[in-house]
Amino acid sequence: MHCKNHLSSASKIWLFLVIIISTLCSCANNADYWKLSSPDSKTVIEIYKTKDSNKLAYNLIFDSIKVIENSLLGITSSEADFVDGLTLVEATENVIDEDYSLIAGNKKKCKNNANELLLTFKNSQGQTFQLKLRAYNNGVAFKYILNNAELKSVKVLSEVSTVNLPTNVKSWVQPYNPSDSQTVGYEAYYYNGIVNDSLPFQQKGWSYAALFELEKNWLFVTEAGLDGSSPASRLVKPDSLNTKTFALAYPLKGESLGQGSELPTFSTQTWETPWRVFLVSDKSLGNIVESDIVTSLNNKTEISNTEWIKPGLASWSWWAEPDSPKDYTSLIKYIDFAAAWKIPYFLVDANWNYMKRGTIEQLISYANTKNVGIWLWYNSGGKHNTVTEQPRDFMDNDKIRKAEFARIHKLGVKGVKIDFFLSDKQHIIKQYVDILKDAADNKLMANFHGCTLPRGWNRTYPNLMSMEAVRGGEYYIYDSIFPQATVWHNTVLPFTRNLTGPMDYTSMGLTSSTFKHVTTYANELAQLIVFGSGVNHLVDLPQTYLKQPVFIKSFISNYPKAAWDDFKFISGYPGKEIVLARKFGEKWYVAGINGETSTKNIKVPIKFLSKGKNYHSVIISDGQTNDTFSCKETILKNDDEFTVDVMPNGGFVAVLE
Repeated sequence: MHCKNHLSSASKIWLFLVIIISTLCSCANNADYWKLSSPDSKTVIEIYKTKDSNKLAYNLIFDSIKVIENSLLGITSSEADFVDGLTLVEATENVIDEDYSLIAGNKKKCKNNANELLLTFKNSQGQTFQLKLRAYNNGVAFKYILNNAELKSVKVLSEVSTVNLPTNVKSWVQPYNPSDSQTVGYEAYYYNGIVNDSLPFQQKGWSYAALFELEKNWLFVTEAGLDGSSPASRLVKPDSLNTKTFALAYPLKGESLGQGSELPTFSTQTWETPWRVFLVSDKSLGNIVESDIVTSLNNKTEISNTEWIKPGLASWSWWAEPDSPKDYTSLIKYIDFAAAWKIPYFLVDANWNYMKRGTIEQLISYANTKNVGIWLWYNSGGKHNTVTEQPRDFMDNDKIRKAEFARIHKLGVKGVKIDFFLSDKQHIIKQYVDILKDAADNKLMANFHGCTLPRGWNRTYPNLMSMEAVRGGEYYIYDSIFPQATVWHNTVLPFTRNLTGPMDYTSMGLTSSTFKHVTTYANELAQLIVFGSGVNHLVDLPQTYLKQPVFIKSFISNYPKAAWDDFKFISGYPGKEIVLARKFGEKWYVAGINGETSTKNIKVPIKFLSKGKNYHSVIISDGQTNDTFSCKETILKNDDEFTVDVMPNGGFVAVLE
């Protein structure tokens, strides 16, 4: 007698469904281990309890390789701790699948597609908290939610979150170093590919965004989704001798001149941390550079009418002539230049309220007749800084700020640049958010300087055109090291800072300021494409630009005055070179920067072009000397590639249509 396992058709169907459901289920079915996988199953975050301490921990796995391993999770507060001895109450899953649009972003159409897992735990006292996780293709994120009804007024003391990396990791990280009342913590140089074992200990820690090269993968670390109910965070080394582990920390106590708490506080029943974000890719880096994840982790916008929000270039006088905002006649030539070159905006910087030989109202009226929109500078202080530049004491008072925004909107002002926030504490983060809301109510775009990272805010607040948070072109005035360092530094930023949102670098300075440029003119031009921002400033004197070849005027005059439609990473390596492409309408703008001091022949594949079409192409590159351009025209198709000879510290721009 032979025993056979005969299954009926119904049983076979049932078994098949069980297998499919088990495969799709991202949460393991035991009490001490949970797993969430991305839609393509390549990216996985594992949550488990450590055997030695019974604490929550996680692994991040990409393409079967552990990118982050044995890293802790948990949060402590004045009312309850959620670190060890936790018991699962409930696990629920969800699928995130939505489309959205960006205005100040790398591309207009974005996709938010992830699997989500919400784990509810209780501690030994029976108090509950939640850990929310999302797994994207090429990335994961998590946040904590405190939602106990008994927590009436809570101060969060710490997050136990850590990032434990493999050995022999190269790092592109930036010291978090607010050194005084006029310096913010996001304007240092990046360490350029330093092996973690060689990173010097930083007492104040490291700021986002951080990039790490592993043996077979890349890892990008930041945060997203600040809503004003929490401070921003930074990375620290919990042990100066431990080269593998970073931990999360809140701002420094002395920030904001000691005002406000560096710790999160809340009185609502439910409170959420920002998202802790990890992007991963293979060696190509393209999936990190092109990622939508940081903006996807921010709330969708509630601004229904966005027709008044229009990106574009702006002329600017302060870099070349710091006292010019005080002189009406000095500013007129910049407005005339902007009108002649079809530049949509002009920024009036600090101390315009001391203007002589005319008034700001007269200047705005004159600009309106030239179809040039005015942006106005303001000091964010307030009690939280001692910077004397004016106007100040408008932006930290809700009633005064709203009245000022209403006043300048009636005059025709298009945007505001607000400076010197100098802190990541909770009350300052809330000030950013309140400014963005009030600005939107008065149809004003916004640009922040002396500030934190955008962290994807440009999704929730599409009127946010740009933020500084970078050691950019202004440092030609202040820093003797900058001209040499910026050569490689500029090729690190597209892989780090710029991935958190639009970046106001203050590009296209051609003449020397306090310290002489070593980058070529073509490098400076390329920055207008390589660096993503809703408003890019032309920082030099009008007569400097007027001396340039006619093809430079054509490029500037035809620079897009609306959102980019698409974005492609072509090639590059941080600290060495970067080549990117942006699409506007039927045109593609391709730009590259050489971050090294040797001549290069850069090959640019253009498979992203539509098949079967001829593209008239204008390629602007380095001339015979640093301060000259060359230009050639050709016809290209998508199965072609073009090559550009790039000088040391050089660059190029190609316009294909």
